[in-house]
Amino acid sequence: MDINKLSYEEAIKKLEIILEELENEDLSLDKSIEKFKQGIELYKYCNSIISKTEGDIKILLDNEDNSLEEIDFFREAEDD
Repeated sequence: MDINKLSYEEAIKKLEIILEELENEDLSLDKSIEKFKQGIELYKYCNSIISKTEGDIKILLDNEDNSLEEIDFFREAEDD
């Protein structure tokens, strides 16, 4: 499985399937470890996508003078 070709949604779905298999199926120790490793790879991949996306998020806010201001997402979150 080439994780880097998956969309975020596809990767999350595969991660959910792995979690269900680990929780519900009677897997051998070797199979459980293999699934766990795949899950960690998918988690890291999804986390990297989110981190990249967070850097791109901008929020438009109304100013007192009715103009719009574009600010970084993290700046807004820190002000709260």
